Amino acid sequence: MKVFIRRLSTDPITGNLTAMDTHRRLFPPAAQGGPTRINNGQGLCQSCNLTKEAAGWTSTPNPDGSIIIT
Repeated sequence: MKVFIRRLSTDPITGNLTAMDTHRRLFPPAAQGGPTRINNGQGLCQSCNLTKEAAGWTSTPNPDGSIIIT
């Protein structure tokens, strides 16, 4: 089964949908160097995602849902 993600923006007060990306992104079942899970999927553009996965970069998810890339 293929899973796609699409970035949604909501109003922080009402929770109403305010914008939606026009492009969907494939969310594959496995990622290089570890499993792909909803808590480590960032919805980055292809260029940013390839940079994040390049040699010398690490990506660490935080409990609050943010991700630190170093």
